Amino acid sequence: MSLLKKFIKPSFVLVPLVLVLSGCAVDKAGCDPAAMRDAGILTRLSCDLSGSYGARAQDQQVQLSGAQERNQVLQDILNGLQTENRELSQGLTVERAKRDRLVNSMNQYLTQTEQQAGQNAALKAQVEKTRNEVNRLASLPPGASNAQQQAALNRVQ
Repeated sequence: MSLLKKFIKPSFVLVPLVLVLSGCAVDKAGCDPAAMRDAGILTRLSCDLSGSYGARAQDQQVQLSGAQERNQVLQDILNGLQTENRELSQGLTVERAKRDRLVNSMNQYLTQTEQQAGQNAALKAQVEKTRNEVNRLASLPPGASNAQQQAALNRVQ
C-alpha cells in the first residue's frame, strides 16, 4: 500500500498544478495550432484542457460554412449571368438574321426598280442613294449599338 500512496500523493499535487496552468492560456487566439509548434507541453495541455482547441475548430467550421454559402450564392449568380449571356447572344443572332433578310429584300427591290427606271436619271440617283444606305446598314459592325442600327435603318426607309 505504501507504493500506492507514493503515486497518489504526487498526483494530488500534479493535477491541481495542471488545472491552475490550464487557466493561463484559455483564449482561442493564443491556442492557434500553427503558432503553438514551439510551445511547451504544459501550454499545449492547458489549451487542450481549456477547450480552446475545440472552440477554434468550431469557429473554423463556422467560417468554412459561411464561405461555402457565399460561394454557392456566387455560383448561382454566375450561372444566371451565363444563361442571360446565352439568351442575349441568341437574340442578337436572330436580330442580325432579320437585318440580313431586310438588306437582301431591299437589294432585290432596288434591282427591280433600277431595271424599271430605264433612262429616268432622278429615279436612278434615288436608287443609288438608297443602295448606298442599305450597304452601310449591312456593313455595320457586330458591336454596333441599337441606336446606330436604328439610325441606319431610318436612313434606308
